[in-house]
Amino acid sequence: MASTTWDSEIVGLDYSDDHVLRAPSLRFAVSPNPHACGVSSRDTEDGRRLIAAVDAALVLRAGSDVEDLEINFVYGSSMNTYSYGGGYMFCHGHAADITPEHVAAWLRFAETRVTGCFTLAMPAPPRRRFGRAATAVRKLSAELPASARAAAMSLDMADAALAIPVPTAGAFHALTDLQLSHARVEPGGADERNLGDLLSASFCPRPRRLRLEGITGLAALQLRAAAALEEVRLDYVEDLTALELDAPGLRELHVARCFELAERGSTARISAPALETLAWAEVCRPEGLQLDRACGGWTKSSSGLMLLTRTGTPGHWGYCGNAPPRTASAWTYRPYCPIRFAFN
Repeated sequence: MASTTWDSEIVGLDYSDDHVLRAPSLRFAVSPNPHACGVSSRDTEDGRRLIAAVDAALVLRAGSDVEDLEINFVYGSSMNTYSYGGGYMFCHGHAADITPEHVAAWLRFAETRVTGCFTLAMPAPPRRRFGRAATAVRKLSAELPASARAAAMSLDMADAALAIPVPTAGAFHALTDLQLSHARVEPGGADERNLGDLLSASFCPRPRRLRLEGITGLAALQLRAAAALEEVRLDYVEDLTALELDAPGLRELHVARCFELAERGSTARISAPALETLAWAEVCRPEGLQLDRACGGWTKSSSGLMLLTRTGTPGHWGYCGNAPPRTASAWTYRPYCPIRFAFN
């Protein structure tokens, strides 16, 4: 049966079996511009149909690899913005139909069959239905796929409780790009350690870019990265109190809305000899901040942060000046006072 105009905006509902079996890449995505901002029952039903279509296609394709796989249940409209604590602007009625069993099957397929880029985007179930009292929200749970074959992964995990597996030989062997968003990690346990280990040079030798966004529960991140890692972005990792980053090839470090890092007792140690740009919105207190002098030109001094720049002589640095001295209160969160250093 031919697809309707409405269905044509959804990708993946009308794939033939032959397409599923032979296509080098597969894409499943809800309409970017749903009717009435996702409130209509039609939107919800279409989302449910797409969940079933994904399941059927991956069962059919179970015996062969796929280069790229996209599974996207988040409306792609630019108006569908995300607010922490409130979720996406649009209603995603189908979110409540995505179960841990669905997610486990999709991640298992990606771990074993995707050789290029894997994208998974899921909205969290709505906290409140229009015109009704707030209802209990069923939380998802999942395990991070430790794929030795995928080159890139972008995972929007719908605030799922995320288990991090113990690294094994070959884990993340081909991975160059990882974006992990909207997930919960058990603080102070094995998951924290396993995440740092998975991203370390021993198990992830080819990373270029790492982004963690909207991760709750992650209190400590210790990363000894391979020289290939060039960019790290930490955004709204709100419970992070201890950051240790040893990245010899890192060129850009962006830290924003990691509020606990600005509190007394939090620590950050950064060692990055090739660093060119540091953008930090909530700066760690001076007593907890260690920015290795070798890492491109900053060091602490009695008057705040001393900013240095490269000279013509290898290994030598020229004095540029000091960042203003900070009082204890000035090192707490100030949303309009980020710092950004660029090293020439």
